[in-house]
Amino acid sequence: MKSNAPYYKLKKIMDYWCALWLWDVRDAAELPTRQEWYTDLVQILNIDLEQATTLVAEDDDAVRDYRKVRNQIEKQLTEALRKSAASLFENERAILVRRYSEQYRFFHYELEFIEVFREKNGFDLAVGNPPWIKVAFEEKGLISELFPEVEIRKTTAPQVRRMQSDFMEDETRRESYFDEQIESDVSALFMNAVQNYPLLKGQQTNLYKCILENGLLWINPQGYLGLIHPEGVYDDPQWLSTERGNISTIEIPFSVSECI
Repeated sequence: MKSNAPYYKLKKIMDYWCALWLWDVRDAAELPTRQEWYTDLVQILNIDLEQATTLVAEDDDAVRDYRKVRNQIEKQLTEALRKSAASLFENERAILVRRYSEQYRFFHYELEFIEVFREKNGFDLAVGNPPWIKVAFEEKGLISELFPEVEIRKTTAPQVRRMQSDFMEDETRRESYFDEQIESDVSALFMNAVQNYPLLKGQQTNLYKCILENGLLWINPQGYLGLIHPEGVYDDPQWLSTERGNISTIEIPFSVSECI
């Protein structure tokens, strides 16, 4: 992938934005200030933004017509990106963004399927079987890898704390403990942020609800979203409502407990 390609630069910016939500607290010293964030974006684009957004038409009618102005700016930015040089974003933060991108595998539907969203405003059909779980740090599950009795016996809290101390003595295990705890914490912050999932405002989020809201954004206004779902979709009085698309559901003829 060429580092001066518009796709590369847009993906880098989108990856950077996702990385900010999932930033490891142990790398907090490298978190950018607002000004550093803007500077990094300019380095990624490597274009003269002021020159690229100068209006072609300067008559009063064009200035008053927001859509016309927006379209002009889009064309100018697109042309500037095509001619721009390679990204200059090569500092310590860039290394961390690449690492987080590989770790979390950021996937941007609007970018990867740009022709679908530009021409049809989304897919005609999307189907799936999302996980029905809430993201949470399971300390017992982690410690049980070394002390299985934590899961199979009635272990008191003081006993678990002693086992935790023994578990943390090994550096590799300590790293895995913090990795899992931080990943669950930052994932929960991302999913509970109203700017990421506005339809879930005021609710206890989980992976299923978040994927459902994402799905509504993947389909076009006349599209269909078909998901295998838990009963909570109908039981929750605060469940989201939307006029975007048509949500189809697949009933499960048995409960999860019957499968265990």
